[in-house]
Amino acid sequence: MTFLRIPARLAALALGSLMIASCDSRLPTSPGGSGSGGDPGDLTAPTIKFALSAGTNNVVDLGATLNVIVTATDDNGVETLNTTLNNGASVIGADTSTFKPTQKTSTRTVAVPMSGRKDGDKIVIRSTAGDASLNFRTDSIIVTIADTTAPKMTMTSKAVSNDPNMQGGDSLDVQVTASDSSGMQQVGYRVYRIGGADSTTVVFGDSVSGTAGSTVAQGSFKRLLATSMNIGSYRIVGFATDNSGRVTNPGPTLQFTIVDAEKPTLSFVAPAPGATLNIGDQLFVRVNLHDNVGLKNVKFYAVSPRGDIALGTADTVMRYDTLTAPQNGALFRTGLTDTLDLRRFLSAKTPVDTLPGKLLVYGVVTDMAGNVTRDT
Repeated sequence: MTFLRIPARLAALALGSLMIASCDSRLPTSPGGSGSGGDPGDLTAPTIKFALSAGTNNVVDLGATLNVIVTATDDNGVETLNTTLNNGASVIGADTSTFKPTQKTSTRTVAVPMSGRKDGDKIVIRSTAGDASLNFRTDSIIVTIADTTAPKMTMTSKAVSNDPNMQGGDSLDVQVTASDSSGMQQVGYRVYRIGGADSTTVVFGDSVSGTAGSTVAQGSFKRLLATSMNIGSYRIVGFATDNSGRVTNPGPTLQFTIVDAEKPTLSFVAPAPGATLNIGDQLFVRVNLHDNVGLKNVKFYAVSPRGDIALGTADTVMRYDTLTAPQNGALFRTGLTDTLDLRRFLSAKTPVDTLPGKLLVYGVVTDMAGNVTRDT
C-alpha cells in the first residue's frame, strides 16, 4: 500500500505543479501586461493632443504652411508615437517614432504637404501612442482645407502712364499678372465708360487662361481704340479667378479719357471772295460753325499783306482788330454744336490805314476740347 500511495502523491504533486506553471505563463497582450520593461499594473494608455501651426478651428487656408504638433503623455513613459496623414483614400504623409528610454511626454512635429491640395479637401491626421506596458491609444483630427484668399493681381499700362488723355485710333496696352496658391484659372481686364448710359456695359476687354499646374497667370494685350468711342472717361478694371473659383474683387483699376480729336469747322458766307470794301468802313462777316461735341467761341480779324518777300520787306498790317463771339469772355452754351448764320461787324483799327490793297479776313473757331480751326 505504501508503495502504491507514494506515486499517487507524486502524480498529484506533478499535476499541481503543471497547473501552477500554466497559470504563471499568460502573455501580456492586454492593458496591464508587463511588455518590454513595462509595469504589469499599468492599465492606463497614453493621452494624445494635437496642435496646428495655422488656421482656426481646424480650418486652414490653402496657401498656408501647415505643421501638426502631436504630443503624447504617459505617467510611465511613451515608447512609440506613430502618425499618418490621409486625404481621402490617399496617404500623403507618415511619421514613426520609437523612444528609448521612454519619455513621459513625447512631441513630434509633422509637416502636412500642401502642394496639390484643393479647396474642400479634408486631411485626417491619426496618431497612435504606446507605452512600455503595451497600452495603446489612437486619436485623430480632421483638418479642412479652405481657399479663403482671392488671387493677388497687378495691372499696368504704358500708354495710360504716359498720357491718360487719348483719342480714337490711339494704341492702348494693358499688362496683367495674377497669382494664387490653388492655381490660376483666368486673368484679364474689362473697360467700362464712367458716368454714361453704358457705364455698366463692357466696352471691350481681354483675358488669358492659366496654365495647368501653375500658380501664376499673366497676359499682355494691345488694342487700337475705335474712332467711334464716345468722348469721356473710361475705367480699366482687372479681374482674376483662381482654380477654387475665388475672384479678385475689387480688381486693380486704371483710368483714361477719350478726348475730342475732331476740329470744328468754319465756313464764310460773307464777305464773298473778291468783294470790295471802302477804307474805314465796317467789315461785315457772316459764318456757319459746326463741332461734333461743342463749340467754345470764334474770333475774327482782318489784315493786309505788305512789302515783298523776295526783298525781305514782307509785313502784315492789322486793319481790323480782333472781335470775339460770344463777347466779354463768355462761351457758347454747353453742347452747342451748330451755329448757322452768325453775323458780326468789325470796326476798322484806328488810326485808319488809308492804303488800298488786299484784305484777308480770318475766322478762328475753338471747341470745348481745345481743338482750333483757322480759316480765311
